[in-house]
Amino acid sequence: HIFYEAFIGILFKGTIMFSNAFWMMDKLFLSMFLNLYLGLASRKSSKKVFFIYLFAAAIFLFVGTPYYYLAAVAGSFIAYIDKNHPFNRPAIATILFFIGIFIGGYPTLIVPQGGLYRLVYFDGVKNPAMLYHIIGASLIIFGIMNSAILQRLLTLKPFLFLGKVSYSLYLIHI
Repeated sequence: HIFYEAFIGILFKGTIMFSNAFWMMDKLFLSMFLNLYLGLASRKSSKKVFFIYLFAAAIFLFVGTPYYYLAAVAGSFIAYIDKNHPFNRPAIATILFFIGIFIGGYPTLIVPQGGLYRLVYFDGVKNPAMLYHIIGASLIIFGIMNSAILQRLLTLKPFLFLGKVSYSLYLIHI
């Protein structure tokens, strides 16, 4: 039973028998294969790549699957852009970073009643908070990858310290 849970349950069913920290392991495992497929599909057809990623995003956005896989598509697309189409506009990247912080701060479990978040609320979206958090995180990552200023800022000692202790604190809070 332990062997089954360790290798099948955790990776394919999201079993958390051993630790609550494994709650997302099945999504990460399947996302790895999704990224592998997207990487292979976008390797040779540079003109069709945008449509490949758009199609994959549409499937995970509209079919009703969890948005976790949409995050995998976004990450794969960012990696593709970084490798094949360098983005040499640091000012725009920095603006996208701050837009990502705003969108990533969308409130969870409540419908915004006022303020700026009310302007981006859509009734038709299944889980707007998760969708906006994925979009926000993607913009933050893209902004950091393409802005030397943000990269230098994040190499300051306080941020490096936060990076060293954050995973340990995550595991302790569970």
